[in-house]
Amino acid sequence: MIFHITDVRHTLGILLLLLLSGCTGNLADVQVWGGQGSEPWCFNEPFDVAADAHGFVYVTDVRNKRVQKFTADGDVVLTFGQQQLEKPGGIGIGPDGTVWVTDYDLDRIVHFDPNGKLLAAWGKAGDGPGEFASPVDVAVNAAGQVYVVDQYHHRIQQFSPDGHFLRTWGRQGKINGVRSALNFLLADDHAGEFYYPSRIAIGSDDSVYVSDAYNNRVQVFDADGYFLHSIGGMGLWGGRFRVASGIAVRSDVSVKPTPPLSLLSL
Repeated sequence: MIFHITDVRHTLGILLLLLLSGCTGNLADVQVWGGQGSEPWCFNEPFDVAADAHGFVYVTDVRNKRVQKFTADGDVVLTFGQQQLEKPGGIGIGPDGTVWVTDYDLDRIVHFDPNGKLLAAWGKAGDGPGEFASPVDVAVNAAGQVYVVDQYHHRIQQFSPDGHFLRTWGRQGKINGVRSALNFLLADDHAGEFYYPSRIAIGSDDSVYVSDAYNNRVQVFDADGYFLHSIGGMGLWGGRFRVASGIAVRSDVSVKPTPPLSLLSL
């Protein structure tokens, strides 16, 4: 199940509504907590949310330069990252329960244990492998491999669990709006290209789902970056997008591969 969030400045309640309704299928099973402020439990621009296998909820709190960890009932467990984060963005949970956070301003990835202890930080501004231009989101697959949305390079970078660069794919490519709206009739030639990718999620079969924001679609790749297919296109009706942003994938989702098209490796 894929959810579309067009404004990340909404309250945490909107994020939790999407997260919990995706798990329960019932929009009534929703909790709302938080308010504007700097004390624990409050937020100043909550940006991303993730839940671990034990039901703890982690939220990046951008202008407070921190991550907050909650129980499933909304009780604050701890806050962390104030000494390591300048502008926390995307957040992902590894199979071992560790927490990965992108720092949008410092162009790096920061790795914490579930108790907020710093484990590692790597990356810097630049155009090369392992370098970033505003990393906006991160996801981790079952093998612990780390995928980063390198937004202003219009690409995805893939790393080993210890931060060793593995590969990158994607490049800048903008789909004409008419062709995007009519892509059920006219196939586009921009497979594997992005125009400001925004979010990433991993399926149960390790397929990689990327919100290709201003191409109004989600692109799906295998674990090594080979293009499989795309979802959506510009439009206001069901199954279409107008700036694809937030994304989540149900645990029972899998995809069927098609011949690989666009993989760029360095």
